[in-house]
Amino acid sequence: PCLGALMTSAIHSSSQRQSSRILRHTINCLSECCNRKEPRPVPSTLKLHPTAVLSKTRLTRYDVEALGFAVCQISHFLSLYLSQCSINGPTAVSLSATLHGATMLRELWISGNQITDEGFVALTRALLRHNVIEVIDAGNNRLTSACCKDLTVALAENTSLKRLDLTNNSKLGDRGLAIVLAAFTSPRRKAIKELGLRDTGMGDTACQVLAEVLSQSDTRLKKLRLSGNHITATGAYALGVALGRNTSVDTLKLDGNNLGNEGVQSLNMMLQVNTTLTRLYINNTAFSESAAVHMAGVLFNNDTLSILDVRENSIGPDAGLQLANSILQHPAIKWVDMCYNQIPEVQSTMIQSLFHCKKGVDLLLHPQFAQHPRSH
Repeated sequence: PCLGALMTSAIHSSSQRQSSRILRHTINCLSECCNRKEPRPVPSTLKLHPTAVLSKTRLTRYDVEALGFAVCQISHFLSLYLSQCSINGPTAVSLSATLHGATMLRELWISGNQITDEGFVALTRALLRHNVIEVIDAGNNRLTSACCKDLTVALAENTSLKRLDLTNNSKLGDRGLAIVLAAFTSPRRKAIKELGLRDTGMGDTACQVLAEVLSQSDTRLKKLRLSGNHITATGAYALGVALGRNTSVDTLKLDGNNLGNEGVQSLNMMLQVNTTLTRLYINNTAFSESAAVHMAGVLFNNDTLSILDVRENSIGPDAGLQLANSILQHPAIKWVDMCYNQIPEVQSTMIQSLFHCKKGVDLLLHPQFAQHPRSH
């Protein structure tokens, strides 16, 4: 009778020690219930909490095993949040062993731990085999390129995964990610809608493979987070050509890559023909006057972009004015960030005065006003 109250308390406990104690008590209750000849129905209190949130709770190996067992036994748990729980590789392997029977689990959020390649491979093998899991967030877990082939094998028969986030695993590298991305070229894996690959060491080779995925007519990819990598003009060109034909992607984040003028101009050409992209982040990508002027010209042929981030580049006053005039005549842009460029105060004031005349468009031009909209 106390199972529902125990698990609910464990999920929402703010005390790490109390949480561990409750989880151990819960596993005992679950074992007792499961061994009954006539198992009791799942308490109604559990049906109200399909998400187990234990982020930032220090969990031992035994706690994780208990939680995994609970998730397998109680089909109402659809999401498991274990971010920043001090989970290492062996503990992740133990969790994977208990999750082999988690046939209803749809989301696993386990970023900010140290599960390493060993734990990540074990978890993906356990979860992807069921064709139910939709979200795996394993960012910042000390993953390397050594896990990429195993991840590809685990993805081989999966048709359910919609979001894969490997953010802040810089040792995955360009070649490793190229292997992983090649898995999404298969017709069986068209469910993927979101890729989080920020700070993963991605380069032009992986970009070219991603471009192949984007070029396929039945791809469902919508959000690409590729910030802080080693993508150059070569990778930007491949993405630009693919996105020119793509009709699914609505968010592209390339900030913090060395695209240069040539790379940004490739993306500009894409904007002339793409009809679905609404958010473009190319801040801190090392482009200057010529690419900005080119962008100002091509925006006249685009009517879908709503958010544009070009801060931290080398846009000068003349190019800044041309870009501002083009944005003001754009039918859809509602938010633009031009902070930290090479636009003097006089021209900045002039540009801001132009935007004051048009309601519904937010312009950020001074650093002290630099706030960024949500990009999910």
